[in-house]
Amino acid sequence: MADTAGAHPPAVLLDTYGADFDRWNNREAALAGREQLLRDRAFRHAWDAERRLDAALFATCTELDRDIEESGALQRLMRQTLAATRPASLAEFGWHRLAAAVLLAAALGGTFDLLFAQTPAGTATVVVGDNLLFGPDAVEL
Repeated sequence: MADTAGAHPPAVLLDTYGADFDRWNNREAALAGREQLLRDRAFRHAWDAERRLDAALFATCTELDRDIEESGALQRLMRQTLAATRPASLAEFGWHRLAAAVLLAAALGGTFDLLFAQTPAGTATVVVGDNLLFGPDAVEL
């Protein structure tokens, strides 16, 4: 039955993904694991041990989450982090530098097209679809 489950036997997948068959990597492997759970006593014991481990880990995780919430550690960490960072202001961004860079790029691009373009630009036909005022109209650029 391990051949239908893919490259790994159900025992390896049990160790990898745990006792919840819904978390296994594919449906065929989960079906093979369920089948082996019914017919193999050693696999059943390993599955039970994995279920107990999953439950213990969940309980520990829940307890740790509750302790963190009760201690206020997350709020303290957030307050200290926010206090250490100053808010970025759009006024400090330097919009004049951005505008200058855009203008310079446009000027350089236009100059490059005028001086170094080897082939003339072709024409394009654009249909303007303004049905409210003029109706469809063909425009040549």
